[in-house]
Amino acid sequence: MKLILYHNICEKTIKIDISLLSVLYFYLILAMKRFYIQWHIIDRCNLRCKHCYQDNFSSKRELDIYRLRKIADNLISTMEKWGTKLDIAITGGEPLLKKELFDLISYLNGSNAIGNLSLITNGTILSDFFEKLEKFKKLKEIKISLDGISEKTNDWIRGKGTFFKVMENVRKIREGKIPLILMFTVMKNNLSDIEFLPEFAIREGFKGFIIERFFPLGMGENIKDHVLSGNEFLRVWLTLLNKFGYSAKKEDLIKYRAIKVLFYRERVKFFGSECIVGKDGIALLPDGTVLPCRRFTLPIGNLLQKPLYEIWENSDVLNLLRNKKNLKGICKNCDINDCIGCRAMSYCLTGNYLSEDPHCWLGRNPLI
Repeated sequence: MKLILYHNICEKTIKIDISLLSVLYFYLILAMKRFYIQWHIIDRCNLRCKHCYQDNFSSKRELDIYRLRKIADNLISTMEKWGTKLDIAITGGEPLLKKELFDLISYLNGSNAIGNLSLITNGTILSDFFEKLEKFKKLKEIKISLDGISEKTNDWIRGKGTFFKVMENVRKIREGKIPLILMFTVMKNNLSDIEFLPEFAIREGFKGFIIERFFPLGMGENIKDHVLSGNEFLRVWLTLLNKFGYSAKKEDLIKYRAIKVLFYRERVKFFGSECIVGKDGIALLPDGTVLPCRRFTLPIGNLLQKPLYEIWENSDVLNLLRNKKNLKGICKNCDINDCIGCRAMSYCLTGNYLSEDPHCWLGRNPLI
């Protein structure tokens, strides 16, 4: 089931391919035998972004290469037990500041249990390492954080001079072997940039972009008033879809936590990112601590102490969330398949991860 549209963006014809399969991207990862991990290997960073969910930037939790490999072996053995491929997004902090990064990527690159690797970076020092990164066949994407399409908008969030520095790096490497994906955290301060984001991404050589919501965690607690309401995030979806002449019911979009748009030559694909919690993914902190997702800051184990499969199968938190009837309020009786709301946002704003999603745009009164 597909809708094919043709439009003119940035003076070039773009073919829009919006299909049922593409919209259910993260659901299909599970169907295709994929498990996803966002691995934060470092807290250290050379930026102090206003919206960062970290508030600790020290090296205290970092592991040496031997313990990083021990965690990798834990992951690999669990994937072999499950008969599953593992996709890993390596990030931080700023991962390029960690000297063990390339040894770790090399180790993961050599395992048959590993599917695809990606790197999430702030992009300020990327061009210095890009040629070395191109040698890893499983490194399929480099995701670069940029939170505005202009210096004024981006630098208010990420720091003075950051926009120029990142774009200087991007222009040096955008013709390279590894596709560059723009990572955009949307909040009230940069909401007006959304309408122009596709043109900007295409013009600057990105192969797509990802839009995530801002969560008021870590340093972000200082700018809580910049969190979008549920209805504002719905408008982000509708703005992008309408831009390409496509419409969607808000009920069909509610279960997607993030938006991914990829450019394939003359085709553009939209992907909706479902919640991974308890389904097909986790997040790892630098010391091996396991979180249900990075913004769901409730530890459920440590991979230096237990196999992943034991944590995954025996976690009280995950098992509670696997039964929708344990949820509270409107989420408990929601009839939308595979939607449990955003448990991270519930925990962040209410302190109870079982509470109804305060940003559900189908809810009684979406917060903020």
